[in-house]
Amino acid sequence: MPSSRTWFPSRLVMIVILAATGFSQVVAPVEIKDPVLRELQNKYLEDLKAVGKEVVAIKTDFPFYLSRKLDVPQPKQGSTDSSIRFDSFQGKTVLAVTGNYYSSYQESMSPERRAHDTYLAVVLPI
Repeated sequence: MPSSRTWFPSRLVMIVILAATGFSQVVAPVEIKDPVLRELQNKYLEDLKAVGKEVVAIKTDFPFYLSRKLDVPQPKQGSTDSSIRFDSFQGKTVLAVTGNYYSSYQESMSPERRAHDTYLAVVLPI
C-alpha cells in the first residue's frame, strides 16, 4: 500500500531586508564583488555570525539547513557553501538568506498549502 506521505524538498529563498544571520553560514566579505556590499558584510560580520547561530538552533519539524545552493541532497548538506550575504534586490540593499528544508507532507496537500506550512514552520521563526 503506498504511503500517504511523500517527501518534498522545499526550496527556501529568503531575502530579508537588512536582517542578519550566520556562523559558518556567513559568506566571507572577500567573496562579495560589490565594494559597498562587501563593506557591509565586513562591518556586520560578527553580528551575522551570532544571528546565524540562532537561526540554525531553531527547532523545525524536519531538517533545515542554511546553504547557498538549493536542491542539495540532504546527506551532502554539511559540505555546502555559506548562504548569508548582503546583496541587491530591486534596487535595495538586502540580506539574502538561502536554505533547504527537507519536509514531508500529505500527498493530497496542495502546493500552496505546503508553501504556507513551510512559511509558518521555517521562514516566520527566522
